[in-house]
Amino acid sequence: MENLVPMQKLEIVIERLQLDRVLDIVEAAGASGYTVVPAVRTMGRRHGVREDTGLSEIERTKLVLVVASPPVIARIIDGVTPILVDFPGTLWVSDVQGKLMDPNKPE
Repeated sequence: MENLVPMQKLEIVIERLQLDRVLDIVEAAGASGYTVVPAVRTMGRRHGVREDTGLSEIERTKLVLVVASPPVIARIIDGVTPILVDFPGTLWVSDVQGKLMDPNKPE
């Protein structure tokens, strides 16, 4: 496990209607990439259990995953927090280690 770099992983659960706003913030903060996956079922204090089965694409929740340096993650959190105050969603931050892959160098 050599050449691992300390980074942070940010996980954001957000309604589909707010996804584009969140992704704009992620990109503006300087993240080099992200992953969006559908969240099939969520449960939270504010909105109880929510099954996405049978809902239109607009109503579904999404999970956004970002791995980046702590300063980039902090900028994303600052931008996303006001959205999470007004709309259902949550976020988590974890310390992780990753190997930075250079697409121009073969393994």
